[in-house]
Amino acid sequence: MDVEKVVEEIITQASKEAEKIEEQGKKEAEKIIKEAEKRAEEIKKKKLEQAQNICEEMKKSELALAKLKAKKEIMEKKKEIIEKMLEEIKEKFLSLESEKRKKVIEALARKAGKDWAIVYCSKNDLPFLKQIFKNAEFKEAKIKAGFIVQNESGDVQVDMSFDTIFENCKKELQKYLLKLGERK
Repeated sequence: MDVEKVVEEIITQASKEAEKIEEQGKKEAEKIIKEAEKRAEEIKKKKLEQAQNICEEMKKSELALAKLKAKKEIMEKKKEIIEKMLEEIKEKFLSLESEKRKKVIEALARKAGKDWAIVYCSKNDLPFLKQIFKNAEFKEAKIKAGFIVQNESGDVQVDMSFDTIFENCKKELQKYLLKLGERK
């Protein structure tokens, strides 16, 4: 064989070998690309699921926050209504005619008991209270209506003033409303 043929044979084989290597490289590249695309699709799917989960959590959080805010606003409105209602009732009590006022004072006195040493009251209720607490010492107090009674040693006191009674009613109503709000 002559050198040219040998060289030609080597070139042909080298070309065939190069084509095989190139073909294998293309196949390997396609395989790598397909795997990369598959991984990218999996990553994309995972990220999309994560984003959806985050959105769901955000929706739940926003909804819970909105419900809490609405509940708080409702509770505030209820408090306002209670305060207004009690204030109106208190004003009506304060403006009761003498005979009706006397009956309210007598009812409060029955509840407090009659054996007290000192009675604190307003000038308006003094005449009624002197008839009820006959043996007590009377002291004027800044009370719109009602009275406060105290034993001789001063360690026991019962507050039957309208302000205190209405304040206690307000607290009880607010507790009741809170319990109602918790049930829902």
